[in-house]
Amino acid sequence: MKETPLYIQIAEYVRNEIVSGHYGANDQLPTEMELAAKFNTSRPTVVKALDKLLGQGVIYKIQGKGSFVNTNYQNTLMQNPNIISLVMPFADHKNPSRLDELNIIKGIEQQLSLNNYNLMIHYCRNTAADFFATMRKVKESVSKGIIAYVAQNLDDIDEIYDIFLDNRPIVLLDKSIVGLQLPCVKVDNVTGASLAAKHFLDCNYDVICFLSDLDISMNESIRERYLGFRKAISLIKSEREFDHVFLNDDNNSLTEKMILEALSGIIKKYHGKRIGMLCVSDYFAYRVYEAVYKMGLSIPEQIGIIGFDGLDMPLPNQKHLSTIEYDFFGIGTNAADLMLEIIDKQNVASKTIITEVKLRPGDTTALK
Repeated sequence: MKETPLYIQIAEYVRNEIVSGHYGANDQLPTEMELAAKFNTSRPTVVKALDKLLGQGVIYKIQGKGSFVNTNYQNTLMQNPNIISLVMPFADHKNPSRLDELNIIKGIEQQLSLNNYNLMIHYCRNTAADFFATMRKVKESVSKGIIAYVAQNLDDIDEIYDIFLDNRPIVLLDKSIVGLQLPCVKVDNVTGASLAAKHFLDCNYDVICFLSDLDISMNESIRERYLGFRKAISLIKSEREFDHVFLNDDNNSLTEKMILEALSGIIKKYHGKRIGMLCVSDYFAYRVYEAVYKMGLSIPEQIGIIGFDGLDMPLPNQKHLSTIEYDFFGIGTNAADLMLEIIDKQNVASKTIITEVKLRPGDTTALK
């Protein structure tokens, strides 16, 4: 996955503080050292971010005094408040299991700019508390609509309804919220899992096992992937065996030992048989790959592995993971188009756009 460079994150943070009205024309911005401390980085990284804003006319600098908001940029904001906010819980959460945010942002930004709208990005931690705080802040801004990738474990029903039941247009990315009929752009998880199961069959694996490190009861995307897995099973008239293991890692507490124990149980149960392991994300597939490798089993001869997300994560020995690949740029363009449609029609009725997926074979599956 291509992670957004830190200097770009810092530049977007400063720009968002200006757009939201926290800093006005000619207001002094935080110092380079203050920003470096906030983002736990070096001063040169901050300088690079501020230089980017300087070149865009967002700020100006006074030697020996610091950086300030450019009056012309502030006036432009006031004259053209066509702003759409994007809430992404990724910046401080470096877990590589997250989606390819950079290409999603590119897709959104391209479509909005073609329609004379500006994109304002709000990063937050992948926690309910920080997500809700960020959403409240965005709702107080001049944004005409909000595109949001929902954080994990939103269990406060009152907070959910206060945040999302609003006249302001909201489009969700990747996963919806149970009980709320909000517009959403999702990937075709059902078809993706079916494609993976069929690929294992085509490669003549004796057993196909669905592996999840997330709570299926709390995650709609995982439920859809399991549904696709079950759907594929129901259509197969053969003597293949099928299984599933849910390890539930929503709190990031899944250890290597726990994975090894789970895999050992599967391998013992199906001793001597080729096992295809369908993992719910590329990151989890990577962890499964490492565990299988440590157990001394051969991949893909004895164990086949397919991930989800198409993040192109590098494996040891320059191997490539077989995965279900998304069109991240397409997710972004669809989200922007849906938002513009809602604004144009003044209609916030539920509409779901499903983006296509495809199987990308790699080195972790092979025909017997």
